[in-house]
Amino acid sequence: MTNATVQPRMAMTVDRLRWGRIVIAAVLLEAALIAAAVPLLSLVDNPFVAGAAGAPGDFTSFFVLVTVACFGFGALFGWWMARPLPSRFVLHGALTGAAATAIYLAICSIPPNTVAAVLAAYGPFWFLLANGARIGGAVLGAAYRGRTAERVSRS
Repeated sequence: MTNATVQPRMAMTVDRLRWGRIVIAAVLLEAALIAAAVPLLSLVDNPFVAGAAGAPGDFTSFFVLVTVACFGFGALFGWWMARPLPSRFVLHGALTGAAATAIYLAICSIPPNTVAAVLAAYGPFWFLLANGARIGGAVLGAAYRGRTAERVSRS
């Protein structure tokens, strides 16, 4: 009878979500994106520069750079977040990417900006692609970490 009460409790600790790591990784992911993007975005045409919103221009390099950065940093922080986890890597990665996206949307909502203005500057395709890349990168980074941890544990 004693073993029956101990095992479910042990299984529950293994499968619980690590919300602290998820939130910390999401905050660090957004901080790293901001820290890397601000200097890099001065090198390409940027639709957020004063006066650029009304001016016609090709901002493709900006959108590609942002999307690649979102995916790359998402993968890096998804991998980092999943390092100590015993299971549920993909779920943790998805929650990290979603939390980072929520933080980004909150930052976009700080006056005088709105999410609608940022969406208009990006366009729906690039806006969804960049934010999806952040989530997808975090999922793939965490899944990769889980797969390598699984391989090591089998050896």
